[in-house]
Amino acid sequence: MVPGAVKLVNELEDAQKVSILGMPKESDWVLYGPYPDKTFMRDVLAYELSNKMGRWAPHTRFVEVFVNEGATKLGMENYAGVYVLEEKITRDKNRVNIARLRSVVRGHFSLGRSQYNSTPFWSGSRR
Repeated sequence: MVPGAVKLVNELEDAQKVSILGMPKESDWVLYGPYPDKTFMRDVLAYELSNKMGRWAPHTRFVEVFVNEGATKLGMENYAGVYVLEEKITRDKNRVNIARLRSVVRGHFSLGRSQYNSTPFWSGSRR
């Protein structure tokens, strides 16, 4: 199974920040298979437009992935497909620059908008 989180580490298994394919240095990445989107471009295009407008969005690169779990020579039988390598969304001054919450709200809350009324509503219960 290929898609998921990718964490780059050194030989001591400490996080290692590395620039991959010209993207900013980081140790946490996501390998995403955009298969429900037949163009493979929807998220990538939206993120690119957001970045060009000066708003943060994950940087992305299309990659072809090969998986070889043995000591055999890499070949087309190891081809896993086209994926999107993207920055993992994290709170960081270079990514999503927001303060850490000081208190934790516990319980169930929902926020939404009714299709019949454009006024947002919320409901919740605190435990």
